[in-house]
Amino acid sequence: MLGSYRSTRRSKNRLDRRLNVETLETRDTPTASAISASFNGTKINAGSTIWFSAVAKFSGLGTAPTMVHMNNSAIDFTVGTTKYHVIVPNEDLQITPGATSASIVFDGTDNDWDNSVPKSNTGDVFMTGVGLPVTTNLPGGIKNVTWQANFWSDTTGVTVSWQWGAAVYKSFDTDYNNINVKPVDSNTLSAYKNKDLAGTPEAFKSQTTGGGTGSGGTNYTGNFTAYKSVKASFGDGMSDYPFPSDNPRTSIAFNESTVLRAANLDLVNGQFEVWYNDEHALALGVGTVNVTTSTGTATTSYPIAPLTSNPGVAINPAMGSTATDGDQAGTDVSSRPLSPSLFITDITNNPNDRSGDWQYGGTAIAPSAVFGTWKSFTRNVNKTTGVVTVDTGTDPAKNNWNLGTGSDAQPGVLSNEGYGAEIRWSLTDLQSRGVLIPGHNYRFYVMVHDGDQNKSGGDAGQASYQYYYPGTTGGTATLSGTVVVDTGDRNIGPEDVPAVGITVQLVDGMGNVFTQVTDSNGAFSFSVPAGTYTLQMDLSNKPTFVDMFPVIGTESGIAGDPPDGSLNTTTSGAHTVANITLVANDTAAGYILGIYDTATDG
Repeated sequence: MLGSYRSTRRSKNRLDRRLNVETLETRDTPTASAISASFNGTKINAGSTIWFSAVAKFSGLGTAPTMVHMNNSAIDFTVGTTKYHVIVPNEDLQITPGATSASIVFDGTDNDWDNSVPKSNTGDVFMTGVGLPVTTNLPGGIKNVTWQANFWSDTTGVTVSWQWGAAVYKSFDTDYNNINVKPVDSNTLSAYKNKDLAGTPEAFKSQTTGGGTGSGGTNYTGNFTAYKSVKASFGDGMSDYPFPSDNPRTSIAFNESTVLRAANLDLVNGQFEVWYNDEHALALGVGTVNVTTSTGTATTSYPIAPLTSNPGVAINPAMGSTATDGDQAGTDVSSRPLSPSLFITDITNNPNDRSGDWQYGGTAIAPSAVFGTWKSFTRNVNKTTGVVTVDTGTDPAKNNWNLGTGSDAQPGVLSNEGYGAEIRWSLTDLQSRGVLIPGHNYRFYVMVHDGDQNKSGGDAGQASYQYYYPGTTGGTATLSGTVVVDTGDRNIGPEDVPAVGITVQLVDGMGNVFTQVTDSNGAFSFSVPAGTYTLQMDLSNKPTFVDMFPVIGTESGIAGDPPDGSLNTTTSGAHTVANITLVANDTAAGYILGIYDTATDG
């Protein structure tokens, strides 16, 4: 079933989902939000389970897919002298414009809910939930039950309006994939075509009873609190710096991370791309250093790519002084490189390794190309006063998001403050230099400076993402399989018959959809550009059909990738197969997708 697929796949390749286009995150403190409520007067018996669930609505969503994360979540309350601190699983929610179904998988390998929902017509969306086994009788009327969480999004300007409820169940299951949580309020977008609220554990509805914030009966989630709106922080929760330590660099603050608008690991074209936009042009580096002593001022010039047109294009751009310390350093007053810099750490064996970051002495990698607008800086070192300043020079004319010949269009709708740039690193070059090894997981840490530098320590932005790197690709790959109609046991097997005329889709990281319709043998086959995909079915024209957990095929082009999946034993649910990474000339086969007809197998 899909759960065993995810376990196998992600233990080998935990980070491959990050290959999609993603908006880069600020390193600021995450947005924290807390909601307090009281339980009703019903006692809660030992042996039962309190099901806490949080749901939300969203505003500020754009036209591109958006990720929302609810992390570091916990519920606290006190009964007598006993303090309860309930850790809640994290949540990764994919919101996709134009999608026609909603689904949930609980990933036990990293203890989080992976949810996927359409942008529209969902009602409330399930965010996360946790079951608290009750080991000692609890009184009614428990007060100040507080749920706190951090909210992040990979898109700026997203507001989350959330609320929570608590229902009591006489019996429950510790495997959350078995409780069949309803992902959205809608009675059409999920497998649960009923009026139940998002967060309902459909498999255990008969076991609900009074207590918590619920009254039992059909009150499957408990009464929800009032909504609380919070602006999600910009990122995915991997906030690292600043923090205090015996290494002074970890304490240095970054105050302009929002100038980093988006990033993309493009395996087809073999490049890592970052998009910048601000009210001033990008700092490309230090082109001039003035050192003043008691005898006068000495000026040293360094080659730096000129902006000969607007917008401009520079391949393998010269970026001024490459010195990292001393009077001639091409750095700000906090010793950070003023030129756009990429730092890479191999985290295959240690996902928490930060040794390649600037803070730990990592080597800055210069970009292979820059598009749009930029400018050169002047560093002034006054030896008589001990003061170092940076002259930012004059901005060119605004180019907005016009980035010039050969540039990549910015993904989705990104903020525009007047000056745009794309910064690009060649993955092919990094692989040839041994910096990147196919099949390894990496941390990409990016640092840039904007064009005014008027804040203490300099206006600097930082961002980091984790990527699985299968190797540069290019070319095409194929993926094939079959769709079968279940014959009655809701278990995909050889007795099932071909499903003819079913729409099957592959969706890439940019949201592009490739479509095939099954033939008379229930077969489908795609020939697509190498990349990372999600496999799904569109059953919108088959209103009585429901899809089942698939049997996962194999991808022959991925070294060491074992055959995944097993026969399905789950009775319901809308499901996709995510993070299928296809390299050039790969042949991925054996994907078996099952459906059953509720009209005849209800």
